[in-house]
Amino acid sequence: MNLKAFGLATVLVSTTALADPAIITGGIAGGTYQTIYGANVAQLLKAKGHDVKLLESKGSMENLQRLGSGEAQLGFAQLDAYAQYLKTGGKPLEIVVSLGKECGYLAVKKDGKVTSEKDLRRVKDATIAIGEEGSGSAIMWQYMTTLVPEYKNARIVFQGGTRAINQIGTPGGPDAYLFVTAPGNLAHKLIQAVNANKNLKFVDLDKGGLDAKLSNGKPIYEFDKTAVCSGWGCNVDTICTASYLFAGPTATDKVIQAVSDVMAMSPKTITEPK
Repeated sequence: MNLKAFGLATVLVSTTALADPAIITGGIAGGTYQTIYGANVAQLLKAKGHDVKLLESKGSMENLQRLGSGEAQLGFAQLDAYAQYLKTGGKPLEIVVSLGKECGYLAVKKDGKVTSEKDLRRVKDATIAIGEEGSGSAIMWQYMTTLVPEYKNARIVFQGGTRAINQIGTPGGPDAYLFVTAPGNLAHKLIQAVNANKNLKFVDLDKGGLDAKLSNGKPIYEFDKTAVCSGWGCNVDTICTASYLFAGPTATDKVIQAVSDVMAMSPKTITEPK
């Protein structure tokens, strides 16, 4: 090998050695974790020379499990999911930054068996789709049932996405569908899918019985009014929980610090769509 080629090889090896790997575990395609938070963090770290890979996931619980096992270095999850993750023996993770709120959205058929959140507590044989097992919506619903046992009246289906939306109120399909995303994210494909179907509507989530707190006094859920479309009459009352960026034990200080610095100075760089 001549000296010029040797020098180039040395530079390439040195550059690779300086670029810490960063596997980010995001969320479902089209969701906030994947297309906004995950995409923005990946872009940021790539610009700083890190070797980045963004993985799709079922949601919060799978993200936490990947971080705990070292399969990923950074990931996103809701507060209620982290509480359950720890309760089942998960390894403690570093909370890097708060990303804002994640809210539950409940969609039903306008003239279906279930036309309100209360119907899920009392209508015989009611069925609710809650997304894939381990997703943010599944975690939210499961936690809701521990606070309000009457919710267990409804049979659950681990199904999500537009497939669940298209089947609401159809023979053999769910009577309702709960999904989770950031408030005001009207570009979310599931928000748009419900709005595009004239037979469906969003309904309020009642706060009754859902005012639980962590051992440190922090409320698990907040109660907010959020927009599901543009214009008059487009708000629903719902429950929201905090969403965080977590780092696993294999994340390097350089990777964590790079994201932390940007969030401290310009959080919208990560939390808002490009």
